[in-house]
Amino acid sequence: MALTRRSSIATLAAAVAAGLQGVIILVISKATLPAGDFAPLAQLWAIWAVCAASFNYGCQQWAAIRPAGAGMLTTGAGARLLGALCVIGVAVGGISYALRDDLFASRSPWWPCFAALLPLGTAAVGLNRGELARHGQPMTLAFVIGAENTLRILATIVLAVFAAPAWTYGAALILGFAVAAIPKPSRAYSELIDLQALATATSSGMAAHALLFGAPLILALGGGEPDEVVALFLVLSAVRAPFVLLQGLIPHVAVRFGQEEGDLRASVRLLTVAGLACAVVAYVAGAVLGDAVIGRIFSIQGELAGSTFGIVAATAMVSLAMTIVTVRLVADDVVRPLVLAWSAPVSSTIIAVVTGFLDNIVTTAHWILGCHLVVALIVVVATPSRAGDPPAQSDSAGSLSDRPHSPPAALR
Repeated sequence: MALTRRSSIATLAAAVAAGLQGVIILVISKATLPAGDFAPLAQLWAIWAVCAASFNYGCQQWAAIRPAGAGMLTTGAGARLLGALCVIGVAVGGISYALRDDLFASRSPWWPCFAALLPLGTAAVGLNRGELARHGQPMTLAFVIGAENTLRILATIVLAVFAAPAWTYGAALILGFAVAAIPKPSRAYSELIDLQALATATSSGMAAHALLFGAPLILALGGGEPDEVVALFLVLSAVRAPFVLLQGLIPHVAVRFGQEEGDLRASVRLLTVAGLACAVVAYVAGAVLGDAVIGRIFSIQGELAGSTFGIVAATAMVSLAMTIVTVRLVADDVVRPLVLAWSAPVSSTIIAVVTGFLDNIVTTAHWILGCHLVVALIVVVATPSRAGDPPAQSDSAGSLSDRPHSPPAALR
């Protein structure tokens, strides 16, 4: 897949449009639905954000450099992948159903059912985008990126006009996954499916974003008030735009990093320092302008302190930097720093939720920022100067280019 100016501009423009459409969808939904009915929809979107950040990112990166795509889910070659996604979906749905009172503040079975579809839907969209990028179809890729939220916003407008029940807004979210069939998926897929690299990319993305976009879920399960849960979700929705942009550019970023041969640790340090610098700027901007801008857009003005907006904005910038660092490390097949970095924050967050420590928005906001700063520190310290030579690169094994279906370093 060639990285061209045309493809970058097209996907960037589509990602910007998708981000704006997402905000508009939430504004319409919140204005139309009563507060109690909007809360479960907000939680469904939070689960989607975590799934998108893991399965969408990972599948795009994987399919961008391998003979894989959304169509493989209907072939024998993709049976293992489809089975794994279905198992994950059933687990997500089952857990969501068991915790539906705390998670969705609703006993409706619709929300857990929709949650169960999110892993498969986000993975299919990611596979489709990666396949289009690999085949050098930038305009079609841009169309698919923009069309996903276009379907949702059109459905949301219709639902708002006819005063439809809240659960139908969840169905509108699921409707966006239909873009995975545009255009008709190819059938030229490899029978040699390497799921290890995909599992690494998706698990890293899931751990990284469960502590950011999953924060409303954490707050709800920790005993937070429904109003605070909704407010935290809306603030996070406002800072999600950079991640939506990165989601559209992941194939290009993966290939770019796969071609780099410089000092890995220096590269990771540079990306991390840049993220921390942006975090400082984001904190100031959020603290000063957050309530006036975001609060007014989502009709929550005066409900949160300016510092809370700043902390969430700063956390988003650190998380964005760590997302790019993850792509950089996976491109060199270096995953140990990621495992070390995310183990402690994830496990400690589970303990904090169970003990009821994260029962208010201020504590939760500070907690997720602290977790991300710890991750950034561990990743910088644990990253080696360069990746060790894997067996596939040894003289006896031959070069990667001589082996069938071997990816060009972007996700070995």
